[in-house]
Amino acid sequence: MELEFLLIIFCLLILGCYGNTNRTQIRSDSLNYTTYKAGDSVPLYVTKLGPFQNPSEKYHYFDLPLCKPDYFNEKKQTFGEILNGDHLINAPYEIEFLVEKKSIVTCSKNLSKEQVFRFRTAIERNYYLQIYHDDMPLFLFIGRVDKKGRYLLHNHIHFQVFVYENQIVKIKVVPHHYEDEVDLIEDKETYVEFGYSVEWVKVYIPLVKSTKIKYSKSSKYMDIHWFSLLNSCAIALVLIGLFVKLYIRVFKKEFPEGSHDEESGSNQGERGWKCIQDDVFRIPSHKSLLAASLGSGTQLLTLTMLILVLGISGVFYPHNRGGLSTALFVIYTTTSTISGYISTSLYCHFGGTNWLGNLLLTECLFSGPLFITLCLLNSIATAYKATASALPFNTIMKISLLWSLISFPLLLLGGMFGKRNNKAELQPICPSNKVKLLAHPLTTSSVAREIPTLPWFRRALPQIALAGALPFSVMYLELFFAISTVWGHGTSISYKVLFITFVLVLFFIALVNACLTCRQFLAEDHKWWWRSFFRGGSVGLYVYCFCIYYYYVKSHWSGFLQISFFFGYMAIISYGISLMFGSVSFAASFLCVHYMYHPIKRN
Repeated sequence: MELEFLLIIFCLLILGCYGNTNRTQIRSDSLNYTTYKAGDSVPLYVTKLGPFQNPSEKYHYFDLPLCKPDYFNEKKQTFGEILNGDHLINAPYEIEFLVEKKSIVTCSKNLSKEQVFRFRTAIERNYYLQIYHDDMPLFLFIGRVDKKGRYLLHNHIHFQVFVYENQIVKIKVVPHHYEDEVDLIEDKETYVEFGYSVEWVKVYIPLVKSTKIKYSKSSKYMDIHWFSLLNSCAIALVLIGLFVKLYIRVFKKEFPEGSHDEESGSNQGERGWKCIQDDVFRIPSHKSLLAASLGSGTQLLTLTMLILVLGISGVFYPHNRGGLSTALFVIYTTTSTISGYISTSLYCHFGGTNWLGNLLLTECLFSGPLFITLCLLNSIATAYKATASALPFNTIMKISLLWSLISFPLLLLGGMFGKRNNKAELQPICPSNKVKLLAHPLTTSSVAREIPTLPWFRRALPQIALAGALPFSVMYLELFFAISTVWGHGTSISYKVLFITFVLVLFFIALVNACLTCRQFLAEDHKWWWRSFFRGGSVGLYVYCFCIYYYYVKSHWSGFLQISFFFGYMAIISYGISLMFGSVSFAASFLCVHYMYHPIKRN
């Protein structure tokens, strides 16, 4: 008790300190509406550049020989901006509210042959610049290749600022005049004069209304989302009807009224689900790994639900830099108690004694591959000199230390509660072959019953493939939009639609797996522990296969850096989906087993 009390106090202190340092990083308000007076400075920040078709390939703004400000004023980074590689520095453009400017020279450069080559490469790869004003991103391509094959550099930027009274509604950034573009000739030094102009345009739409109009236009695919959702609901109704019909025609014959109350001293001569009652509760193989998988999957399920709820509440508004990354880190580290509790409870219920080792396995089961993948991708970005895509080594160490100080104590605390709860409520499987499942004891036989030969479609692999295909058919369209948004430049994600789709997928997984478990028992196959987990976990494999299809058919990416980032991160996401949905399918099977064998009384 003293150790648990100390752990609780320590966790509260860590969470309190962490909350104080990050209280402004996740917020539910929308954009910051700044008001100005005539002549006030309008701050602009530059952050990064990179090829438009490869969103993961990012470089710092000044990696190209562009104009630098007279002094550097770095904007303080939030935790999420650090994770996203957003490093904001004041732009070399001086904009004053309602002050027109024409042909202001920022700087002039005598580009060497090597610098000309770098600019030509950037133009050929369709590089764009990213500038921020009040959390709103502004994009401008570095140059273009005309019909004659000339590499033209946009050396003069024109800012068209739309204002309503004392507020800036939006800013458009365009090249000034095409005739002012500089022709970059290969292997030739070129003199370039960079400049900018500022034009002010008065509008009669308030900023709040303009923002709503913009975000509504960005959601022009909402009709497709809702149509997909209705289609999924229709499929769900059809499947429910089929499963109810199956239950009436098959299961009622196997579960006649009063059959559960009949006592039998032996199961010899019985067929179907009742003849395997001595083997259903046998200890599963690799019990520690199963318990750890279920604990990690439950934690990821909690994480996903909370993220979707925060998204519905408006926390992750468009262009909230780092908000989602911060929320993922905070929620994942603080929900370690859940994984520790679930994993230890099940592990002790299976008769395990090394619960500390099981906790270590639980912590490393998802975090280990995640950390290794992040380090590998960070090394690739460093090798490619993608400075905005790679995190510095000291930043990685600080994040790892912060995660360890929060996650490990909470995990241990959950494990201690799970161990104590198991002693109070669940009797573990003992050497005497006793098991207490939800306070209803059964015995297991000393020798496992032989499983009869089954048709190929009733074996493990076909059932696992079927169980994953049906839920994936519900989510594949939303998955397409999510990948297009996260790995592209769109903002078409609707958290409401995602939440409803996610609930539908959970319903499909639970329903399909419960029915397949019943069918498995009717075929006298008692090995259900791991199979029930793999049925739901196969959805992750379908997701990764869809990513391969998306890359070859839908994407226009190029280069090893972008490909490695996409397949690396999607491998981790697919693995997490497998753990999460595997836990859901296991829970459905567990409840199914409880319903079937709960009333049986043994002599």
